[in-house]
Amino acid sequence: METKTNATIAVLDEWESWLYMRQCGEGTIKQYVSKIRTAFEYFANEKEKGNWCEVTDEDMLAFVKWLSIGHRGCSINQYISRILSFTKWLQLLGYSVQYRVEFLSSLSVKNTTRKTTNYLNDEIVNAILQLAGDDESSIYALLCLIADTGSRIGDVVQLRIKDLTFNN
Repeated sequence: METKTNATIAVLDEWESWLYMRQCGEGTIKQYVSKIRTAFEYFANEKEKGNWCEVTDEDMLAFVKWLSIGHRGCSINQYISRILSFTKWLQLLGYSVQYRVEFLSSLSVKNTTRKTTNYLNDEIVNAILQLAGDDESSIYALLCLIADTGSRIGDVVQLRIKDLTFNN
């Protein structure tokens, strides 16, 4: 098989067609192509390389660093994953790339952003209960149930009397 060394952005249309032939979902294909198009544009504009086969390990590292400005770790990992898929496809067609697939695989990024949960403290819960009214109102009872059990509001409003056990 002849080694090919000129993979321009036009090759992206071929890859998209190949993904459709493999019966990938349309949303998946759009996401894959979008991420590779972004990489192509980065390499063409920032590294003056319009040919994917000229991209080096250093270029890939610079791309990941560029992505880290404004992207979360999981998003960067998606880019890396899509580039790996695209690279394997290029290699199946006989293209020769300069960057090492092993190096690219090692660039995965830990997601450092964690979702924090804010809990209501006792003072806030008591203030909400006071606003709900007296101890006899149904709203007060629902709020106490939510506060005491940690249930979700959606679960509590779907409760029916048959769902309750009174002999505990």
